[in-house]
Amino acid sequence: MTATNTAIPEAFVGHLGDFVLATPAEIFTLAPNPATARVRLAWPEASAAARPVQVLDGLGRQVRQLELPARATTATLETDGLAPGIYLVRCGAALGRLVVE
Repeated sequence: MTATNTAIPEAFVGHLGDFVLATPAEIFTLAPNPATARVRLAWPEASAAARPVQVLDGLGRQVRQLELPARATTATLETDGLAPGIYLVRCGAALGRLVVE
């Protein structure tokens, strides 16, 4: 049996085994990285809905959270008070590694 899908989605979230694919609206960049006082997050596409962004420490604990408003493509994350080290930044299924100096 062959299945054909002629519709092409603009964004896709899929689950492939233990891998979850991020939508284009979730994929982001972090700069500067390493960061000292703040880091700029940038997305190539805006989302129609607000998106939560979490910062997790090496033990997986949430140490910061912000919400990116609907239709925004940039956000600033303050790193003051975070211990130097490596953190994960999560937006939906997308993850980024942040180094705080």
